[in-house]
Amino acid sequence: MGLSFGDYKRRSRSKRKLHRRTFQTAVSLGFIKEKNGKISVRCNKPIRTPRKKKKFAVLACNSREMQIVRFGDPKMSHFREGTKSKQPRRVHGDKKRRKSFKRRHRCHEKDDIMTPGYWSCKWSW
Repeated sequence: MGLSFGDYKRRSRSKRKLHRRTFQTAVSLGFIKEKNGKISVRCNKPIRTPRKKKKFAVLACNSREMQIVRFGDPKMSHFREGTKSKQPRRVHGDKKRRKSFKRRHRCHEKDDIMTPGYWSCKWSW
């Protein structure tokens, strides 16, 4: 028997705003689980997503709300992936490539944890 939204609202001590649909998606992706009668929420830790449109998903949590953020192009190889992709090794782990991405996407300005740009700069590069 799975965890329902009503159970979560009654038993959770969190005062963060969470919508029903976001809750259902978070449970299906494994961000919210019930273990031994306790609710565990995995915030701000990206995982691979089963969807084909985006590569990663994260349950972004700040002091007021929780939201699922999807980011990353599934066709592109990222700085962290190393030799797992089909592209040659020289492309991955290249400091020049990383610096170029961060400058092009203005990563120094991305400070809102609820946006895909923040996670793309922080996690992928």
